[in-house]
Amino acid sequence: MKKGLFYYMLIACLCACQKKTETISTASLLKEMVDCEALAKYPEPYYETRQFSSYDRASVKKDSVSWYANCDRSQFLRVDSIDGRREFVLVDTDGPGAITRFWVTVAAYSDKGTLRFYLDNQEVPEIGGEVLGILSGHALVDAPLSASVSELTDYKQRGHNLYLPIPYAKRCKVTIESPDLKITPEGKIESKTIVYYAINYRTYTSPVKVISFSAKELKKNARLIAAVNKKLSEGTPGIDTPLAGRESTLNLAASLAPGESRSFTIDGSRAIRRLSMRIDADDRRQALRSTVLSIAFDGELTVWAPVGEFFGVGYYPVATGTWYTRAVQDDVMSAWWVMPFERNCTITLTNYGEQPVEISKAAAVSGKWQWDERSMHFGTTWQQFTHIHARGDEFAQDLTFADLKGRGVYVGDAVTVYNPNLGWWGEGDEKVYVDGETFPSHFGTG
Repeated sequence: MKKGLFYYMLIACLCACQKKTETISTASLLKEMVDCEALAKYPEPYYETRQFSSYDRASVKKDSVSWYANCDRSQFLRVDSIDGRREFVLVDTDGPGAITRFWVTVAAYSDKGTLRFYLDNQEVPEIGGEVLGILSGHALVDAPLSASVSELTDYKQRGHNLYLPIPYAKRCKVTIESPDLKITPEGKIESKTIVYYAINYRTYTSPVKVISFSAKELKKNARLIAAVNKKLSEGTPGIDTPLAGRESTLNLAASLAPGESRSFTIDGSRAIRRLSMRIDADDRRQALRSTVLSIAFDGELTVWAPVGEFFGVGYYPVATGTWYTRAVQDDVMSAWWVMPFERNCTITLTNYGEQPVEISKAAAVSGKWQWDERSMHFGTTWQQFTHIHARGDEFAQDLTFADLKGRGVYVGDAVTVYNPNLGWWGEGDEKVYVDGETFPSHFGTG
């Protein structure tokens, strides 16, 4: 297979929906974060995820030069005057909803910025304090719910992340104040401090009761927060405890000659809880790209991806890990996505390369699953783009790497770049359009 400049992998799920009234709270959102089964079921209550970001506001018309404008910093919704202060508004949205991720990075920052969260039209902010202290300085919670990356980088040059969910019943407004953020008489922002931000939030559109975030709620859930932090710090969910004594393991080990495939079938209403394998070949990097994992659930092929991409290592046998995937360098790669099916699933491994491939320490661990109208099939899509020119505005373009149809939950994507240029390769803004949007509800900052 040809090596390209990019690959993308997305997780998508499709199913039917059932609505009922539920209560959303800091506690319910924290529990959802570490509930692997949640992503395998269509959301109930239903919500939509959107984003506020500092994308360049000159990006208005698609396919124009300005669409690729790159001044993705210190772009705010407006400036509010509150008690003699100038507060720059990052978020203003009606509820019921919840902020689920808050990312900021800064330049020329003087430690004098103040972040304020106003919930449910309150005049006094529910959360207030120094910007980085709130986001990654553990002022609210400890790591990893409050953290910065990379730890090898100077603190002020890192990305600062707050993953503590902030639910609100009626409205949420978030502002930043800093003596280094000023407005000229012409109404332009004149700032020594540069602020990049991306803030993801949910809006619930079905009947729901929300217990808004508060200091009382934070204190009330102290033990739960500590437990979630501990579980997230462990790196992967492992096998869920309800499966104990009821799981079964299917051996996926195989020796594949060039062009050969091996298929394995699991019958019944079940869910795969863990997939793992080791790949060996004379050229292991090529084998990670040329050996393809495909899965058909209930007769529908929804997974097709090179094994390296599926497990998040690309074409390098490196050590890496996320909540759902982990790879031990030169050894086993594992994934903990929950993949339910009603009748059966067939897992196929195919060697599209020109060398023999040995697949060992390979297993699919599954457990019983009660299939219902909310259950969803797991899916991936993989694409490769070659000979992408990324120099100057004349080469600017949007690459559509997924166009998903039907009901489902879009979980995320990954990208590997093969860069022939030893210098800076450039950057781009991710754009996500949901349900026929003409302007993306997610517009990133590169």
